[in-house]
Amino acid sequence: MKNSPTTPFPFLSLSNPCGEVLPLAELKKDLEFNEEISEIVDILKNIAISYFHHLKQRERFEEFTSNLENFLQGVDFEGVEHPFLETESVPKSVRSETSDRELVVIITSDEPFVGGLNIRVINAALSEAKLRTTGLVVIGEQGRNYLEETDKPFTYFRGIDEELEYQQIKEVKDYLLSEYLKENLKRVIVVYPHFISFSHQEVEVFQLLPYKSVGSEQYAVDKKLPTANCQLSAGSILIEPSLNRVADYLIRLWVGEKLYGVFYESKLSELAARAMHLEGSFLELSRIRKDLKLQYIRSLHEAMDKANRDIFASRTLWGE
Repeated sequence: MKNSPTTPFPFLSLSNPCGEVLPLAELKKDLEFNEEISEIVDILKNIAISYFHHLKQRERFEEFTSNLENFLQGVDFEGVEHPFLETESVPKSVRSETSDRELVVIITSDEPFVGGLNIRVINAALSEAKLRTTGLVVIGEQGRNYLEETDKPFTYFRGIDEELEYQQIKEVKDYLLSEYLKENLKRVIVVYPHFISFSHQEVEVFQLLPYKSVGSEQYAVDKKLPTANCQLSAGSILIEPSLNRVADYLIRLWVGEKLYGVFYESKLSELAARAMHLEGSFLELSRIRKDLKLQYIRSLHEAMDKANRDIFASRTLWGE
């Protein structure tokens, strides 16, 4: 879905509510106001673009995350019982008393002007929540403002920092892992704006916990990798002290890396959507300004013509 190019300042118009042409003084005032607002919108747009390019240059640790996931999927966890794992043979792991409650994490922005991106994320998350018994975790001021109007209970975390601070990611990770184990949750689902390109962002929903181990052969097929490269078992490598403890450590590490990637893409999507939305607003304001100028010039000429006619009429009347 493309961002709407409409202006966030709909009160700028060329006529009063009765449809009559505005007086010359009001036209001039509206024109000056339009120019001031246009300048502010252009500055905000350039700030968003600047932050976007700054964030794009940051290292994402994609190679580390990819290698970690390859290793996790390469190890044969079949039969390993751990609350963080979901395998074909043990779909619910050791959590035989797992509740039906799930946790939905909603990633939104702190700032507005993102062309409806936050609403799309929230609507997708609430659609997920309707299908099951869920708790809600919202990240970002805009998500909190929306949910406060719905009277739905939720846990709030501040919006994603511009610098993607590790401490912020750790706070969210520790909370999710703690709630998952303490509440014996069935699943933890994350809903966030996935970055496709500068002009295209899509809402993505994925399962964070439990970690799905599809098996080395299936993973090789899915990723189009040589099966031999993905077959790691307890017999082919030395795993100490146990598969269970290794799984615990690696999945905790993977959750942190996955959240970093989600935060990174969410921030890119936010900045790109804001820049696109503000660009559309700037163009709309420019169009309005052009119309205002034309009407101002026309009204000015009409006022001058009327003044000249009045002067001519008065001179004729007095015989000058």
